Amino acid sequence: MAVTRLLETDSVYVGIATALAVSRTNDYFVTEAFTRQILRFDSAGTLVEAMGRGGRGPDEFERPTEISAMDDSTLLVADDVRQDLVLWDLVHNRARKRLRYEGIAGSLAVGGGRILSTVFNFRRHTMAVQWTAPYDTPTYFGKLPAYTSKHFGQAYGTVAVSTYNDTVAYVAGDSDVVRIANANWTVIDSIPIPRRIRRGVPAHLDTSLSGGRNIYSVMNQLSVLWGVYRLSGNRFAIAHLDGNAGANGVGSVIYFTVVSKGGASRCVDVPIPTHWRKIQPLMMFKGDSLYVLDQYSPSNDSTRAVTDISKYIIGQDIC
Repeated sequence: MAVTRLLETDSVYVGIATALAVSRTNDYFVTEAFTRQILRFDSAGTLVEAMGRGGRGPDEFERPTEISAMDDSTLLVADDVRQDLVLWDLVHNRARKRLRYEGIAGSLAVGGGRILSTVFNFRRHTMAVQWTAPYDTPTYFGKLPAYTSKHFGQAYGTVAVSTYNDTVAYVAGDSDVVRIANANWTVIDSIPIPRRIRRGVPAHLDTSLSGGRNIYSVMNQLSVLWGVYRLSGNRFAIAHLDGNAGANGVGSVIYFTVVSKGGASRCVDVPIPTHWRKIQPLMMFKGDSLYVLDQYSPSNDSTRAVTDISKYIIGQDIC
C-alpha cells in the first residue's frame, strides 16, 4: 500500500471532497464542496492548480459531483445542478464543451470513443445517457427500474456502470447480479454477486415509513450501490455504501466484492480501510489499483484535518 498526502495551502484546501479521479500520469483530481472547484495535485500530492469556481458562468460549476480523466488533456465533470457534462480543457484550464443532459446524473465511464453516464430520466423512463464523438447529441438507454419512483428511490435506485470496448457492465440497486450489455444496452450476460451485508431496498421499507417507525431504524437499513469496476481477467469489483444513523450522527463504510464469470471470489464484502467512519471515503479504480481518499484528524492534532489518498493493488495489498 502507498499513501499520498494532499499538500494544501492556506488559500486552497480540501474542505469536503465529493469526487476523486486519477489520470494516466497519476495526477489526482478532487472536487471540493465549498468552493465548487476542481483541485489538481501531482503524484506526490503537491497542489498544481485550482480549476473553475462556483457560479453559472462558462467556466463555473454549481455542484460538480462526478469527475473522470478522459485523456491527458481532458477532464469530464458532471454538474448535477446545471445538468451538463463539462469537457474541461486541462491545457488551457477552461471549459471546452458542455454537454446537456436531462435527469439525475450518476457515475461516469469512458471507453471505445464514447462517454457513458448513468442518468435517471423520469420523463423518458431511461437510466443512462451516451455520447459518441463529436459528442453533440446524447442517446438515452436502459429501462428505468420501477422502484426508483418509490420511497427513497434516488438513494436505493443507484445504478453503477463501467464500460470497456463495446461492452457495458452495470449493477442496479435491486439486483444481485452484474449485468453485461452491448453498446445498445441490451443485456447479453450476467454474473451473480455472492452477498451484500445489506441488499438493495428492504422489503418492509414502505411499511416502516408509513407505520411511524423511528427514522433512525430505517436509516440503519440503508445500503447504496457505489460503483462497479472492471478489473483484469474479466473480473469485476462491486462497491456499496452502508449507512448507519444513530445518536452520534451518520456514519458510513464502503465495502466491495470481486466477482468473475468463473465463480465468486474470496474477496466478498471487504471493508475499505479508513481512519474515521464519520466521514465518507471516496474510492476509484484504475486497472487493478484501488484509490481511497480519506479525510481525518491526526491523533496528535484534533484541530486540523488531513486528506490522504491510499493506493491498494487488488490481489496484493488487499484481497
